[in-house]
Amino acid sequence: MEGLRESLGHLLRKVRSERNLTILELDEVTAAHGHRVPRSRLSLLERGEAPIRIDDLLALSRAYGFPMLDLCAEAVAMRSPEVFPGEWEAGQFFEEGKRLFDVGKLQIAGWAFDAAAEKAGSYDREFAGLARTSACHCYDRMGAKRLAMRRNEQALDILDGGCDAFKRAIGKRAVLLADFRAFGRARVYLDASLAALDGGVSPDLKAYLLDSSASTFHLLGELTSATEHSLRAARLYRRLGDYDWTALKLAAAATYLAEQGKVRQAQRHAHDAEGLLEEVTRVDTRVFVLTALGTIFVADGEPESAREHLEAAYRVAKKHDLTARAREAGEVLERLAEERGDGAERRRWKTRLARLSRANLEWSLLEPTCGKGRISDSGRMP
Repeated sequence: MEGLRESLGHLLRKVRSERNLTILELDEVTAAHGHRVPRSRLSLLERGEAPIRIDDLLALSRAYGFPMLDLCAEAVAMRSPEVFPGEWEAGQFFEEGKRLFDVGKLQIAGWAFDAAAEKAGSYDREFAGLARTSACHCYDRMGAKRLAMRRNEQALDILDGGCDAFKRAIGKRAVLLADFRAFGRARVYLDASLAALDGGVSPDLKAYLLDSSASTFHLLGELTSATEHSLRAARLYRRLGDYDWTALKLAAAATYLAEQGKVRQAQRHAHDAEGLLEEVTRVDTRVFVLTALGTIFVADGEPESAREHLEAAYRVAKKHDLTARAREAGEVLERLAEERGDGAERRRWKTRLARLSRANLEWSLLEPTCGKGRISDSGRMP
């Protein structure tokens, strides 16, 4: 929790400085909004030395004119100036973000992409928008949905409507809106993505839009279309030589088929994904494939095979601090223990899940309940 407090402290200092307020003035402003946060506590909060309380955050959000959920979300993205070399250019930050994403360091990867966007600024708006979309993917994978949405909005705000980066951003927008259960708005962006596909785009962008459309269809409950688009994306990724995303979309398609009761077809695609694991370099993809295999074995009535794959997914996710992925596998394992009447094992998993360190400030303060509770299987890096 200390790291979260420090991140929030950095953010509170930054916002107060931007508002040109002293600690004393902020004390008075919070009092005027109905809940005084004393100077002594403000100082402790800004140094990351005080417990985080919702009533304090509400008062500060009112004082700053900054929605509390956005305040919480942005704290995840606050980074110490020492994290990256200050002399790096935008491209160097972007490449570092890709490297960190591949090894499962999602939060720091998000910071690197944010830094790339800030460096690019207004002189290269398309690159800045691409970097914001990349940060969006990182935060979405962490489960920081609100922060992901903010980065997506920032990308759309600066991008020209005709460029490829804009089309990527609208594809991701559809997924995020569907995950927030804003299904009507999600459909608008999904239709725009499908229109872009029909209009003719590069193979790389086509794979990306098929990928995001599959995830949106899944969240909308349209499993046949989700499966079709996921398999089309997998075939195109394979032709492009991107085996990580091939494996991920095969595993996603397998999951969708299992949800339709088509377990034999699901197993075929899941084992195809498993066969690519030797080629997979990204930690997050490996965990997703193992979790998908586990859930399919559950559907097929093979609890021991399910347990083996889910425990492997949990171990890898926990080792690399992929808390959201670890929680997803752990919850299925807890349910399996309950179904076989193993009370001791169920309690062990319950304890492990309770001890998982929260991956972001949203989970520390306000547990998100977006969509189906699953971490997105979409999000190929732009």
